Amino acid sequence: MQVTVPEDILKKTTRCIHGFACLSEEWEHCGIVKGLIEGKLLAIEVDQNRERSCNYRVFFGGGSFCTCPTGVEVFKRHGA
Repeated sequence: MQVTVPEDILKKTTRCIHGFACLSEEWEHCGIVKGLIEGKLLAIEVDQNRERSCNYRVFFGGGSFCTCPTGVEVFKRHGA
C-alpha cells in the first residue's frame, strides 16, 4: 500500500535524511508506537536491533519520541 500525505505536511518535514522512506511499502518502523501525544508527537519503543539514526527522534526522560510531521501523519492515517 502506497501511503499518501498532504503536500503541506511533507513541506514541514525538512530534516528527513531517509528520502521519505516511510511513504513506501518496503519501509519498516524503527520501533513500536506506544501512543500519539497531542496529535504532534509519537511515543515509541525503539527496537535496538533495527535502530537507525533519524533527525526527528528525541530521547527524553528515558523515553523515545518521534517528532517527524510526516511520520505522525502516517500514523494518524494508517495507524502504523
